[in-house]
Amino acid sequence: MLSFLQTIAEVAYAQGRLYVGTGGGTTTIPGGTGVQVIIRYVEALWPWFIAFGVGIVIIRMIMAGYEIMFSGGNPGLRQQGVQHILYSIVGLIMLIFAAVLLNMINPNAYT
Repeated sequence: MLSFLQTIAEVAYAQGRLYVGTGGGTTTIPGGTGVQVIIRYVEALWPWFIAFGVGIVIIRMIMAGYEIMFSGGNPGLRQQGVQHILYSIVGLIMLIFAAVLLNMINPNAYT
């Protein structure tokens, strides 16, 4: 695995830049060696990871709402739906905390 990543890094470094598709266009990431390339890719994709996580949380909350609506008066199923909403809220708070922490470490993370 490490030799594969080193080969990718060497090719990217030889070309002088790497490309990451960002929807409407292409973002150029300067080449580097070894772990620098992976770090630059993660920095470029981190906002997309956060947005994907928030989308999953919203979908899960909607599904938990349906669980509560269709519980049919069964207190066990209703309680399970409430717990799923609670877990979704905790997950959303963790995502927000991760984004704030990343922004504190690197203020240019979301620019």
